Amino acid sequence: MRSWSLLAVLMAAGCSSTSINQSANGGAGGAAGSASAGSAGSGATGGSGATGGSGATGGSGATGGSGATGGSGATGGSGGTAGGSNVVTLSQVRAMAEGPVDVVVEDVYVTYLRAKGYTVQKERQGPGLYVFTGPAPAPVAVGNKIDLKIAKLSSFNGILEADDTTVLANDNGTYDVVTNLAQTLSTGAGTAPSDALESQLVALNDATVESGSAPAFQVRYGTGPAASRLFATEDPGLCVGATFDFIGVVTEWTSGPQLESTRSEDFSNLDTTGCSN
Repeated sequence: MRSWSLLAVLMAAGCSSTSINQSANGGAGGAAGSASAGSAGSGATGGSGATGGSGATGGSGATGGSGATGGSGATGGSGGTAGGSNVVTLSQVRAMAEGPVDVVVEDVYVTYLRAKGYTVQKERQGPGLYVFTGPAPAPVAVGNKIDLKIAKLSSFNGILEADDTTVLANDNGTYDVVTNLAQTLSTGAGTAPSDALESQLVALNDATVESGSAPAFQVRYGTGPAASRLFATEDPGLCVGATFDFIGVVTEWTSGPQLESTRSEDFSNLDTTGCSN
């Protein structure tokens, strides 16, 4: 009976040991299970890193590539039309200091040919500009509309000169500069030549020679009357007391502004019957 009882106790003890081991193993398995769940869960979180992948939006930076619009700045390059020079008005040229310049005046008319150059003007009220060519014949004719490049400005006897010039364009036209651009100084009381009229085309009607002899005369005109020195390179037969009509330009001399003529054809309706000599 004691032997059986001891065996029973031992067997009971063995069963209890097995149950304890199985319970322990089961507990470990549970731990592993929770560890697996944790790994999977945290792994999914990492996967959400795809949000970062949405950085493709940054790729839309191609819009910046549309900066090619800036490339349209090539329009500025069209300045080459004037050979890289600045296009200015005659008024702006007259306001510039003497010396080297790099400018272009466009669509101006040749109004008068002088001995060593020619004058240009765009409107009846001016301004005008003298273009010096030296002894070489003027490369233009009265009535031509031209684009003129100017590389230098200087003066002679107070007259502003455009030197070192190039005719960039010429329509070779015959625009009526006398009818469309000349100012009649004998209207009303008469207008004396002035610095403001320098190099402009002007006309006189019924003017009278007051004094002088070829080539320099003093003339009067208008109801004032106004008076002016008239320098005529080709004397048409003027004498004191003669009356005449005239077309020419305003220039400068040491005594101040004057009227100038280079051709006898500038005079019309000449009447010498009143001459005193």
